[in-house]
Amino acid sequence: QKAHYAARRISALPGFSLSYSAPFFHEFVTDCPVSPDRLMAALEMEDILGGLPLHDGRILWCVTELNTCAEIDRLVSLLQEMEDQV
Repeated sequence: QKAHYAARRISALPGFSLSYSAPFFHEFVTDCPVSPDRLMAALEMEDILGGLPLHDGRILWCVTELNTCAEIDRLVSLLQEMEDQV
C-alpha cells in the first residue's frame, strides 16, 4: 500500500509520470524532470535515501511498509521544491 501511495503522490507531480502501467509491489519507475543525480544529492542532504537513477534519466523508487506516509509526504514536498527550482 505504501508503494502505491508513493507512486500516486510522486506521479502527480509535473514531470514525474509513471513509466509503466503494469502492476507492481515495492518498486516503480518514474520519469524525472531534473537531473536524477542532482535530485538524489539534494535528497541525501535532507537525510533521505532516494531512488536509483537509471541510465535513461528515470528513477527506480522502492517503498516498503517501513516507510511512513509522513516520510513519503516529505519526499514529495522536496521533489516539488526541486521541480520548482528548474
